Amino acid sequence: ISIRGGTMIPSRLVAYYVDKMDENDARKLIKKYGFDFTDQEIAMLLPFVKQHKYELHRRNKDILLSELKKVVPTTTYQKIEMILQSYL
Repeated sequence: ISIRGGTMIPSRLVAYYVDKMDENDARKLIKKYGFDFTDQEIAMLLPFVKQHKYELHRRNKDILLSELKKVVPTTTYQKIEMILQSYL
């Protein structure tokens, strides 16, 4: 995963952070990067992200998007797609 400015974050560090993340942490992180998700969307997405915490890589973007499309509403998927296009 890269953050603004192109800095790469080691995948183990990302997995550790995601594993410890709760809904409040997710909400703060999402807002920090200028996105807005409802509490319901966060509750739906956080388990998915935790399940795939070791797969959050640019090379897996299409696979993750395909999986997400099956489990989230279209409007939520579109938000996620924008995030992944920007940061993965």
